[in-house]
Amino acid sequence: MDDTKRGRVYIVGAGPGDPRLITCRGAECLHKADAVLYDELLDRRLLDLTTAHCERIYVGKRGGRKSHTQEEINQLIVAHALKGQTVVRLITTGLILALIAGIAIKFKLFGGQ
Repeated sequence: MDDTKRGRVYIVGAGPGDPRLITCRGAECLHKADAVLYDELLDRRLLDLTTAHCERIYVGKRGGRKSHTQEEINQLIVAHALKGQTVVRLITTGLILALIAGIAIKFKLFGGQ
């Protein structure tokens, strides 16, 4: 696969809760995203940092409700990246290890607590 066709995936920590405390780099990633996958506990004001063309995809988990599995979330990330899109996985936890086997996507870890 040609690198110019490959999308980018950014794993961005949402910070300690107050949307004004997201890192500058995290905010930059949100602004350039074509798609953002976000969690239940996220302060929705962070989504205001995206542009009008950005697809916002809710993938949160909530006790007692049907939710996406991690495998389904990974498949969504890969599908958007393989279209050449910039994807942000915006999560509410700061310790992130992401692995999508078999797909050559450049992951960058930024920000948050």
